[in-house]
Amino acid sequence: MATNWIKVEKSTLDKPEVLSIAGALEIDPDAVMGKLLRVWSWFDEHTVDGCASIGMNMLKVQIGRITGYPDLVTAMINVGWLLEKENGIEMVNFERHNSESAKKRADAAQRQAKSRCTKSNNNVTTSCDKRKSLPKKLVTKIYERDEHTCVYCGYQPGNNPPFGPYIGATLSIDHVIPVSKEGTDNEENLVTACTVCNKIKSNRTPEEAKMIASFVTQKCDEIVTNALPRDRDRDRDRDNTSSLRSEVGEPKKKPRKSSAKLEELPSPPADLVSPEKWGEFYQHRITTKKPLTEQAAKNTISQLEKAKAFGWVPDELIEQAIANGWQGVVFERHLRPPPGVQHGTGEKLSALERVKAENERRRRERQEQENEPIEGFAERVG
Repeated sequence: MATNWIKVEKSTLDKPEVLSIAGALEIDPDAVMGKLLRVWSWFDEHTVDGCASIGMNMLKVQIGRITGYPDLVTAMINVGWLLEKENGIEMVNFERHNSESAKKRADAAQRQAKSRCTKSNNNVTTSCDKRKSLPKKLVTKIYERDEHTCVYCGYQPGNNPPFGPYIGATLSIDHVIPVSKEGTDNEENLVTACTVCNKIKSNRTPEEAKMIASFVTQKCDEIVTNALPRDRDRDRDRDNTSSLRSEVGEPKKKPRKSSAKLEELPSPPADLVSPEKWGEFYQHRITTKKPLTEQAAKNTISQLEKAKAFGWVPDELIEQAIANGWQGVVFERHLRPPPGVQHGTGEKLSALERVKAENERRRRERQEQENEPIEGFAERVG
């Protein structure tokens, strides 16, 4: 039974699937979001398990009536958000987001979060909803004092390409003693923490969360309260090393190898990456103090070739790496090429050509499935 709301993630608007649908329909991504809400609401209202037991043409008529874009169904199938089956059209992950149990879980999580946010202590209720935001000058001062580094894990945004839970992570201000436990907004109770560690710590003290600050600067160590557990062994080893260097003398540093010239490194073909973009990437690596080596250049070229095979434009990936300060290119391998783009090329196809290409792909798949046991039998007989 449908309810009067549906679940939508805040990051949905920036997902590649939304941008691909916008490119296929040639409309703004914000407009795509509104039409997707109409589609999701229709499935939530007229289906039980997310499977519409009607044909493709009838579904296009229904979706076209409420959105004005019948081709929205084809675009959602191309990005993997709708699945065409024998008994109808199924919405992917419907049970996870739109089922009644999923909504009950979301309601329960919201109530629990609100309950944790408000705590009564000695007949005094402190609510997180009433917490005032920290002054911008104070936030900047904390970041500079901690050298823009998470005191718990040492994360520094922009130094390395994001991976795992650190995708989309940023720096934030953490209260060592939470506000709900009478923590203050003074500098002594504030440290820099990445959003990953801040979420793990949650509404607890570092001791309760069993977290140790292993990347504390000297200024932070002098100011912050002792409620922040320090990695004393790490500090002691650092102090012992410093005293040893003062007695024996600083060791001689090995001379750094000069970076190879651009002409000495392997270069990608002109049809893969333009020479101008490759030169910009070479200068970017020198600027980030990670100059290109022969092996690194080969690996980058190999990644760009794979990205092009998945339908990505190598020049745009290089621009993205330079803008984000990454050492290499990053692309989503599990995504299909954007609708209307031929696999392995950047050429856009017309609607008729897209249908012909899709029919040809399905015909080849059926032919491969039919010929597979025959070929195996022929090999065994031979």
